[in-house]
Amino acid sequence: MAACGLGRSCFVQMASITLSLFAHDGGRMSVGGQAVLEGVMMRSPGFWSLAVRRPDGGIHRSCRPVESMLLRHPLMKLPLLRGLAALLGSLQLGLKALRESAEVAMQPADGGSDGAAEGGGGFGTLGFSLSLLLALALFVLLFLLLPTWLAGLLPGIREHVILFNLAEGLLRVLVFVLYL
Repeated sequence: MAACGLGRSCFVQMASITLSLFAHDGGRMSVGGQAVLEGVMMRSPGFWSLAVRRPDGGIHRSCRPVESMLLRHPLMKLPLLRGLAALLGSLQLGLKALRESAEVAMQPADGGSDGAAEGGGGFGTLGFSLSLLLALALFVLLFLLLPTWLAGLLPGIREHVILFNLAEGLLRVLVFVLYL
């Protein structure tokens, strides 16, 4: 537990809050998570935790409180804004966990620091942002522009909207299967 930034007390606190919410809500509680590089991130209503395998075989653990826009801004409790805030918060938390897991997983196996965790090199904010932009550009190119362009190459199909949409959809499925 020494590798956890907040220590054992964070896990005990998360467990006690989780159990009290579980009992209060009639035995139901929202807990979710996602896979990250060499590990997993789990989130409960009040905390999120991360467990990542280090190159030396050890496990990096961290536990932090959830910082939600819903709690900070009363306007975010309105129906449409609440959903948007929840989506953006989940995306932000997922990217934060993914970035931390990448920094931990890319540390050298000898236990030394390569500067990635301190921001002195490695997988810093600029590298992470550029890789995210590149992934988004490849998604748009492969799954949006390429199938539309290929469907337009079929002779006489542009005059038939339904056939064009069917061809474009089939090409998207084909590109996706080839991508997998």
